[in-house]
Amino acid sequence: MKYKKYPKYKSSGIEWLGEIPEHWEVRRLKFILNERKILNKNKKIKKILSLSMYEGVIPYDERELKGGNKAKEDISLYKIVYPGDIVVNSMNIVAGSVGISKYQGIVSPVYYMLYPISNNVFNIFYYYMFRSSSFQKSLFGLGNGILFKESSSGKLNTIRLRISMESLGNVILPLPPLSEQKAIALFLDKATEKIDNLIQKEE
Repeated sequence: MKYKKYPKYKSSGIEWLGEIPEHWEVRRLKFILNERKILNKNKKIKKILSLSMYEGVIPYDERELKGGNKAKEDISLYKIVYPGDIVVNSMNIVAGSVGISKYQGIVSPVYYMLYPISNNVFNIFYYYMFRSSSFQKSLFGLGNGILFKESSSGKLNTIRLRISMESLGNVILPLPPLSEQKAIALFLDKATEKIDNLIQKEE
């Protein structure tokens, strides 16, 4: 993951990541991101959110793709999401089913809500890490599932390959200084926007 030229690099000790700038740290995910595990027990929050690889985190009723699981009637079992949370589908992490919520709402119990453990962590940087195909492939041995396949573009598509939060929490990730996390995320934001604009023009 060489975003720009640095004076010195070192081995990250992580196969999918390779070398990293010498001043970067590496830590387990559970020491970078917390899991939010608040249930909607009092049923005060009614706004059900949905997550997909293509639409991100959106209100359930606004989904363009109407397939998938139906919302449950008992919303007390749903988990609460806050704006800025990284929302991850435990059944489809390796396929890139992850998004950042703009809303406060509730989601299915199969989702993990992750948020920075400290002010030295920038959520969007780690959102992009979850979207990386190299990172997704590195999780393969952690999952219990039924079927997966790789498309011609190298993208992984899966049908139910669940990764537990315990296993995910022990995954080792790079931890650059906060300023560099933000710079890399901003660069990727602009690159993604450019690609999206090109796609829209083609369509």
